Amino acid sequence: MSKVITLNDGSKMPAIAYGVGTAHNPKFRQVFGLPDFDSTQLIVEALNMGYRHIDTAEQYNKDDELAAALKKVNIPRKDLFITSKADCNNGLSVDEALTQQLARLDLEYFDLYLIHNPRFAKNDKDIQEKWKEMETVHRSGRVKSIGVSNFTKAQIQPILEVATIPPTVNQVECHVYEQHGDLVSWMKSEGIVTSCYSSLAPIIRGRPGPADDKFGELAAKYGVKDGDIAMKWCLDQGLAVATTGKSLDRLKGYLEKFDKFELTDEEIGGIRELGLQKEFSNYMQIGGGPQF
Repeated sequence: MSKVITLNDGSKMPAIAYGVGTAHNPKFRQVFGLPDFDSTQLIVEALNMGYRHIDTAEQYNKDDELAAALKKVNIPRKDLFITSKADCNNGLSVDEALTQQLARLDLEYFDLYLIHNPRFAKNDKDIQEKWKEMETVHRSGRVKSIGVSNFTKAQIQPILEVATIPPTVNQVECHVYEQHGDLVSWMKSEGIVTSCYSSLAPIIRGRPGPADDKFGELAAKYGVKDGDIAMKWCLDQGLAVATTGKSLDRLKGYLEKFDKFELTDEEIGGIRELGLQKEFSNYMQIGGGPQF
């Protein structure tokens, strides 16, 4: 499994991103009783330990912290891959949202820019028109690649009907208990990369579950932790992962163990079958409402 995924436009995207949503979100911390922490310093630590893909969004309201972190580290912009997402539900055009966020972050461009979710759309035409806005900002050079987030197959198909620049990525909650039917395989056939958030939900919020014993068995076999197995279940299928958190040891471990072991097709399939016995959405747990 490569540490870099080639998108359908030729761009190279690091397979593991450090996300500044979820655990950095005060609402999430309140729901799960997690302590506050210094987001800026944690982003700095993640970058210094080797993360080169940062996943953020307009909705995360973490631009000040991220901007401060980027100024503190001595990493050339060309060596970073920064993903962000346009809200599209706040009355701003894609161009306006992009312009404002780039200014807040003191950046000239994003490597990947996504429509955060399809809730703005009343019909397929709304989705198609929003995608045309995405293509316009792509042509401006201020975003290198474009895609979507939290979209279903039925919501992506209207884009493909009109796109001159097809989506490169669809970021969704994806793990063994949230497999989305044939969505992932269909996107692969269309050249669209699946980026997974909440890949660790089965072992953090989804326990007890039918895959628990298998996670433990494989962790013992490979000399790693259950969370490493949950994440590699995604990565070893060629999917990207956005992770987060404040445990520096855990974050460092994901990078160090990336190429130390690889799940077999049989192991991936076994986990998949166990996962189908349970449905669990981390997004629903934080009051996000239906994901799609």
